[in-house]
Amino acid sequence: MILHTEAYDPTDPDDRPKSNYLTLRDVKVVIIALLVASLLLWPAVMRMIAARDKHLCKDHLGQVAKALLLYAEDNLGRLPPLYVQGDNFEPRQFKSGANTWVTLIAGGVRDAQKSFNCPAAHDEEAAANEGPEGTTVRSTYGMFAAIAAAPIDNIPNPSSTAMVAETANRGARDTYNPLPLKSKDGQAVDDGFVIGFDNSNFTPVDGGMDVLERSKFATRLAFYGTGKGAFEKEGLARHVGGIHILYADSHIETLPPTIANLRRMAGEGSDIIGAWAVR
Repeated sequence: MILHTEAYDPTDPDDRPKSNYLTLRDVKVVIIALLVASLLLWPAVMRMIAARDKHLCKDHLGQVAKALLLYAEDNLGRLPPLYVQGDNFEPRQFKSGANTWVTLIAGGVRDAQKSFNCPAAHDEEAAANEGPEGTTVRSTYGMFAAIAAAPIDNIPNPSSTAMVAETANRGARDTYNPLPLKSKDGQAVDDGFVIGFDNSNFTPVDGGMDVLERSKFATRLAFYGTGKGAFEKEGLARHVGGIHILYADSHIETLPPTIANLRRMAGEGSDIIGAWAVR
């Protein structure tokens, strides 16, 4: 029996032998599909990273709160001082950084190299502090100057009085720093571990005058693009929703840039002048 078949034509696309290998066209299609998928997923990935960093930052600040309380317990109930002063009232610089409140409580946190630094912060926002055994501890948190070295039990309205907040060093990322700390020869030094006011780096008092009449803004907070003192509700901040504030009663809130506008001080009749009631 003779079977009749049509002649094989290798130029006919339907007659070409099928390959088990990817062609260059297939590779291009796969690459394009992967690129499209990554572009679609990228915003979600970035939101997840931002949420993780925000959570870790709050956890770090919680460790700072516990370390501050431990320090107070060992020092007659007082918070640590801001820093060792130099000749121009600036933080005196040692080999590994300034000796600050961070230095004094570094032993009370889980990991001094991580616990004082928010993972969402950029490198230029961190200030150098002396750490254990000559190490350098980078910090992106600052203490409010008016309550440094104060008896913690004397702080008025502890549930509304700010104690520590997220900061940026030396005006990094156009943060508000109208009074940068400088050495006697005029050289700028790290100052991110101190939160002051627009008219004073320490206690905003001028001859006993009403501090609210003399002070307008808090300084060095991690609100970006605020170098000229414009604190908009929807302005840029280190986290979605603002920055973390640690209060004197040890609870933490995330608040927007408008909090930098001073509205009221904490309590009357207190011997702590200039404590800031954020809310």
